[in-house]
This record gives sequence, structure tokens and C-alpha cells, in this order.
Amino acid sequence: MRGLFALTFLEAEVEREFQAALARDARVFVRVATLALLVGWCAVGGIEDRLAGSPANERLFLLLRYALATPLLLGAAVVSWLPEAVFARLWRPTIVAAVATALGTVAAMAAFAPDGDAPRYSAMAFGCAILAGGSHALTCLPWRAATLATSPLVGLVIAVAVRSPDPAARIETVFWIAVTLPLASVTSLLLEVYRRRAFALTRALDAERALVDQLLHSALPASIVARLKGGATSIADLHDEATVLFADLVGFTTAAARVEPARLVRDLGAIFQCCDEVIERHGLTKIKTIGDAYMAVAGAPTADADHATHAADAALALRDAVAGLTIADQPACLRLGLSSGPVVAGVLGQHRIAYDAWGDTVNLASRLEAQGVAGQVQVSASTAARLGDRYVLEPRGCIELKGKGRVEAFLLKGRR
Repeated sequence: MRGLFALTFLEAEVEREFQAALARDARVFVRVATLALLVGWCAVGGIEDRLAGSPANERLFLLLRYALATPLLLGAAVVSWLPEAVFARLWRPTIVAAVATALGTVAAMAAFAPDGDAPRYSAMAFGCAILAGGSHALTCLPWRAATLATSPLVGLVIAVAVRSPDPAARIETVFWIAVTLPLASVTSLLLEVYRRRAFALTRALDAERALVDQLLHSALPASIVARLKGGATSIADLHDEATVLFADLVGFTTAAARVEPARLVRDLGAIFQCCDEVIERHGLTKIKTIGDAYMAVAGAPTADADHATHAADAALALRDAVAGLTIADQPACLRLGLSSGPVVAGVLGQHRIAYDAWGDTVNLASRLEAQGVAGQVQVSASTAARLGDRYVLEPRGCIELKGKGRVEAFLLKGRR
């Protein structure tokens, strides 16, 4: 904020957000406060009528109180039931007009009150105290607006000082106003400062929360983030049907040895960004990158009846997209592996959490990629069976895989 008494945020956009939030929060306060002020206004008027020592000017007083000020206070209460956009435009000017008119009415009544009508002056002072305190502390009016609304109290003090021959009445009236108005004004000022600081803190907290959410969603699938926010402390799921994709850059080690680190990271970042876009477009979940290797899964954490199809389309798209990029001034080339079957997936870690997948299907996809052909997608027999005749599959027979022995494999060429 600019300062304690300026009460305005430096950024115009933040000020607009605050005013909109204030209007949303003020609706209930305005409704309750204006109705309470209306009841208090009428009650004090009744007390004043009973205490009045003379019926002189009574018709004028009734007109001022009930035909002028009361409808405005009632209108201020009605505004709180209007649609939000209308309320946001009208609530402050309506309350300022209603309170200022009510207090101006009291000042006028004091000016026309018979000489020596001390009980009436006392009732007026008490009523003004209620209106001033209520307008400052209860209606959520900004400090400046509340001060403007209660400015007619100065007229009341002048009227009492000039008209009342009773020193006790003068002292009592001035006391009520001298105590109530500064106290209400300071309360209103402090309340607005508190509201603005609370808004600034809430806004900063929301920004931090949004950043945390962004980081979580960049590291974890959306459904996993939702479960963690819901209180889940351990997440591990068995997915009976899933397809795991592994991709690796061919010749990356050689390229890494001949370029500077910044250039290598930049080229690798461009390739992985391309992979992220392809994976997201085909509905797969990115699991992680390991050096120059990329791992994703279809069918986890959300079940997917066509997981093999989506994984196959993603692999073919990755192969073609990365082929148009370079790494260390050389054309980039991927070697890919796919395998389908049951997968266990879940969240690991407490401080640096990560979503990962395990199981024989994962190991087989990794081995198929490692023993694959540059620029080709090698798939297991389980994946080939799920793809059926919708794709062109070139049999490779049984190949030797580390830790697996001889395994039947196919090269995925494309869709038919």
C-alpha cells in the first residue's frame, strides 16, 4: 500500500481486485448493519418523541425522520439483496447518502428544536453515536467514505452549541460526538488497514499455492495430485492393463563429449519438450527422464481401454517429431520400446516426491528399447497382440534380452 492514510494499493489491478473482493464480503455486513441502523434510528426517534418537552415542530420532525431519512436507510438495506454487479456499484454511495442524510436530519432537527429541550438533544446525541459508530465499524465502508458520511455531525455540534441554552445538554451532546466519532473513525481506519493487509496476504498465499500446484502438476499426474490433496499418504496402484514406453537418444554419449554443457542441455531440453508435447497430445502419462532416456505409460494412473493404441501412436509420433531436431549439430534419432501388461504405479519420496512405475512390463519395455534399432519402435508380443492388424508389424523373431533370455519382438512400422 502507498501508506497508512492513502489506503490504496500501488498496482491498479490489485486495487480493483481488492474492491471486488470487498464488495463480495460486504454484502452480509451491509444487510445486517443497515437493518440494525434502521431499527436503532426508529427506536431512538420513538424515545426522543417521548422525551420531548414540547410538541412544537413535531410534524416537521416526523417528516424529516420518517419521510426522508428512513426510506434512504431502508433503500441501503434493499441494495444488499440486488445482484452482485449492481450491489458492487451502489452499496457505498447508497450507504454514504443514507447515513449522511440521517445525520443531516438530526442536525436540522436540533436547529429547529425548541429552546431548552434538553431531553431531545440527549436523544439526538445518542442516535448520532449509533449512526456514526455503525457506519464506520459495521458497514465495511472505506475509511474516507465513512468519514464523509458522518461529516454532518459537525453541523449537529454547531446547532446544539448555538441553540441549546442548557450547558448540560451541550456538554452531553458534544461528549457523545467527541467520543464516538474519533473512536469510530480510528476503528474504521484500522479495519480497512486490516482488510487490505489480509487481502494482500491472502493474495500472496494464493499465488504461492498456485505455484505449488503448478510444480505438483508438472511432477505428478493430475489425479495423483488430487489424491494427495485429499489426504492420501501412500499411493500404490496395480493397473492390470497398461503399456509402457521407453525412448532413448541414439549416439547421445558421443554427442555429449564434443559440445559444451550449455549447448547440450539446450538441445536436450528442446527434444524433451517435444516429447512432452507428443505424450500429452496422445493422452499418456510422463513418468520420468533418466539422462537421455524418456519413460511414459498409457493406462496409468487413469485406466485406458485403448492403452496399446495410444502408446503406439505416441511412439510413432515421437520417432517422427524428434527426427526433425538436432543434438550437437547432428540429426536426433530415437530408439523406442513398448511392452503391455500389468504395472504397479505409485508415489515415492517425502521431500522430492515422484510418480513411478514398476514391474516386469516396465523391465521388458526398457530391454526392448535398449536392444532395439535406431529410428525404430520395437514392441513385445503382448503389445503386438493388442494392436492386431491395425498396424504394420515386422516380426524380428526371438531376440536375446539381458535378464529376460529369448523374447519374441516386432518392429512397429506404422498404421495400416
